[in-house]
Amino acid sequence: MIGRAAAFACALLLLAAPAAVPAQRLPRGAPRLIVHEDAPCPADSAEEIVVCSRGVLTPEAQRLLRAVARCMVGHWPRDARALLTADLEGATYHGAARRFIARHPGCTPRGTLSFGGLLFAGALAETLMRTYDDLPERVAYRPSLPALRVTNDPDLMSVCAVRGEPAAAAALLRSMPGSAEEEAAVRALQPRLADCLRAGLTARFNRPALRALLALSAYRLAVHNAG
Repeated sequence: MIGRAAAFACALLLLAAPAAVPAQRLPRGAPRLIVHEDAPCPADSAEEIVVCSRGVLTPEAQRLLRAVARCMVGHWPRDARALLTADLEGATYHGAARRFIARHPGCTPRGTLSFGGLLFAGALAETLMRTYDDLPERVAYRPSLPALRVTNDPDLMSVCAVRGEPAAAAALLRSMPGSAEEEAAVRALQPRLADCLRAGLTARFNRPALRALLALSAYRLAVHNAG
């Protein structure tokens, strides 16, 4: 079982990492945020922000990812919360994710899985949130608290969007992955997401990566507000 968990840990970090490429001048009226549904982003994308998995995440794989997250959070909620405090871009998170999975065998199925680190963290965040009925209150800006630290442009965009459209973010996170409800919720959020991008940037996502990013931002905001 430990060997299978280690294989899962290695595969876990192959996908879904933000990548920056040189900026380009956008033609007038060009979209600033592009969502590729469940398909991978093109490898030759010229957009500045690219956050996608390298393969299509099938409905079966999405269900499996959620099942693994529920199992791990159900057995080790404190360790799952600790994992989400790591910087998802750095080696700190990669090492923490490997240790988390290796030390908690029993939730991963036979064989090798290839979920991205961002997708796995997003699934943990969704499971830890549990309910979204009061999300607007949980993520609302509170001037008495210090500012929430963000580390990159995707973080900034998603935190801004969750705070600006908390009801729409809650609708997205209540929906089943790959469903028509999820697709509609992403479409409803796209204008806000585009407005939340820093001036001069264009972003390209696929839907599973965008959902994971928003789930992480909602979770971080709720934890931040709770002190």
